Order: sequence, then C-alpha cells, then structure tokens
Amino acid sequence: MTSPARTPGAPSPELFTPDQLEAHAARIAATHTLASNPRRARPLLPRLDQSSKRLDKAYLLLSAAARTDPHPVGAEEWLRDNHHVVQDQVREVRQHLPRKFYLELPKLADGPFRGYPRVYLLARELIEHTAGRIDLDTVVEFAVAYQRTSPLSIGETWAIPLMLRLALVEELERLADGVLEARRLREKARAWHPRLSAGPLTPDDLTRLTDDGRQEDGRLSAAFVVELLQWLRDQPVSAAATWQALHAAFEAHGDSADEMLRLEHQREAANELAIGNMISSMRLLSSIDWALFFERASVVEQILREDPAGAYALMDFPTRDRYRHAVEGLATRARQPETVIARRIVELAAAAQSSVPAEDRRHHIGYYLISRGRFELEPAIGYSPILHERLSRFIFKHPALGYLATIAALITVSIASLAAYAMRHGATT
Repeated sequence: MTSPARTPGAPSPELFTPDQLEAHAARIAATHTLASNPRRARPLLPRLDQSSKRLDKAYLLLSAAARTDPHPVGAEEWLRDNHHVVQDQVREVRQHLPRKFYLELPKLADGPFRGYPRVYLLARELIEHTAGRIDLDTVVEFAVAYQRTSPLSIGETWAIPLMLRLALVEELERLADGVLEARRLREKARAWHPRLSAGPLTPDDLTRLTDDGRQEDGRLSAAFVVELLQWLRDQPVSAAATWQALHAAFEAHGDSADEMLRLEHQREAANELAIGNMISSMRLLSSIDWALFFERASVVEQILREDPAGAYALMDFPTRDRYRHAVEGLATRARQPETVIARRIVELAAAAQSSVPAEDRRHHIGYYLISRGRFELEPAIGYSPILHERLSRFIFKHPALGYLATIAALITVSIASLAAYAMRHGATT
C-alpha cells in the first residue's frame, strides 16, 4: 500500500505564517506514535525512483514540444531548464540514504504513513505548508518547534536535509503532472484547428469537441477552452459563427469564457510560481551548511553544550561529532533516548565539579563518553558492553597478559603453519 498523494487537481494545502508553522509542528508532534521496531519499514527509495522517472519523462516531452511550440508557458520552461537541479537532488538522496541508516530511523506506527520515517512526514508537512519556499531559518524553527513536544534523534536530525530533497522532488512531480495534463489538453484543442477553419461546427461536432475537453469531474478544461478561444480571436470574421457556437456550448455547461480565461491564467501563474519555488529551494538545499543546521536544531547538541567545564562548545566539529556518536552508541545499547543519556552525562560532570573540584578532568563530559568515566556512566544508564568491548577492556586492564598472549598466539600460528607444510611434504610426526 502506498501513502496517499495529492492529485494535480487537488486543492493546495493552506499556507502558514512562521508562527502558524511552529504551532503546526507542535500539533503533528503530539499525534505521532513511533513503531517499536524501526526496522519494519516501508521503503522510500522506490518513491524517489518513481518521481525521478516521471520527471525525466516530463523533461523529454516538454523538450520535444518546445521545438514545435513557439509559445511555451513559464512553468514548462522552469521544468526544462532546471532538470539538472532535480537530478542533483535525486543523486544526493540515493548516495546519502543507505539501507542501514534508513532502517535505524524511527518509523511511524499508525496512520497513512505507517512504516515511513517520521522525519519524512515532517519534511512533507513543511514543504506543503510553505508552497516549497524554505530557507535555513524556517527549517530550523520548524524542527525546533516539533522537538518541544517530541525530540528527534541525532540520526533523524541529520536525515532532515535528505527528506526535504525527497519531499521537494515528489511535490515537483505532482506539479509537473498538472503541467503535462494542461499541455495535453492544449494539443487536443489545436487538433481541432483544421476543422474549425473549415466552417461552422455541426451539433455533432460541438458534442465531440466538448467531450474532448471534458475533465474527470465533468467540467470543461480551462486549458482546452482558452486554447480554442485564443486561436479563434486571430481568425477572420468568417469564424464568428464558430466563435458564437463555442460560447453557447460552454455556457450550456455552466462555464463562462471570460471566467475560463481568468482561471487558466491564474493557474499558469500559480504553477510557474510554485515550480520556481521548488527549484529555488532545491538550489538552496545544495548550498546550506547542514552542519550548522544540525548544531542549531539538535536537542542532544544543546544538552551537550551545557558541559560544566565549558570545553565542548570550544571544540572543533569532528571532535564534537565523535562525542555525539558515542551518545548514539550508548543510547542504542541501553535502549534509552539520546536526550536522557546526554542529560545524565552532564549531570555526572556537574556532580563531579561540586564533589571533587580539584579533578578538573572529571568536570568535562568527554571524560564520561570516551575516557575512564565511561565505566562510571555505563552502570548508571543500564549499558551492557558488547563482546569486543569486554575483550578490549580486559586487555587494557591486564596489559602484560595481553602482550604475552599476543606473542604466544603468533608463535603458535607460525609453528602450526610450518608443521602443516612439513607434513604435506612427507615429514614424520
């Protein structure tokens, strides 16, 4: 089962102000329930592949049409001229969303998007309620507002740029479908030009013509009607009878030619603006420093910056990233939220600052993440070391034994190899 998608003719979601966006983020955070096992997931990349193929097809069709149509609409030009930008977004998602990372992202437990990452839905909501017009501050504020109710994990925060790219590609595909449908209807209208030039239409002709321009909801398509009427305006007076017959046919279906013209121009302008927003946002996503976004939006990052020693905030990005990876590993093994682990680390460092002011190493959160303080932290959070950690710690505690055992193992392997070689060449026991 695929999640519901808006059709080209569906009404657009309401556009929100910054304050409304923050309130909306808090609302959807309160409704999200996470699945107990994130590995039971519905794949996202097939959705991306489908959108990518449809946009490729739209590009080829519009490029072919542009060679014969001297008056392309603005939305078509946006799609043709910026197809390489779309391809860049698709490559980014495929490259930076490996299966292992995707399976670790928390998934929704219910609703139409059940089995998809919640950050995917978060990105869709942001794109839909901004008409695709986003910037760094908007993304940060939306993510922060969501996390006041439900904090995101470190991996989820890093995944937001990828999900925004995916949501933009999907929304652009929807808009492109509408552009192609309008193109198809205009071409159907142009196919009637020779018949209209031949003279007044018979009642049967009018019936066939209106049937050609009818949409699924039964109404005549504005793109079809406007194409016909604009062509007729350039014809000689002899076409007046056809003009009047068409007007009468449209009005019989409850449609006004002037209203049709207004709606079509409005639709074309809205499509051009929306597609322009999508492309511009795609370009912006490729230029944003996402490390800066992460450190502004991550709740875990804000907690770690409360380091009592004040050293964490002064470190370079790779060192801070190493600390965050340590928090991720501890949280996964201890089956606790990363925010709980980060808060516990800061509390241990603060307690040491009060109880042992002379031991300044213990005042820094790094002591509990990557140094000896980890042995104090792990029992406090219910962390059970895995096998290779137990082995490395045993060798660390007994260096002489580890040294001698390594030498003994190398000697044993060497002697066994020589003995096996000798036996294969006829040596006795």
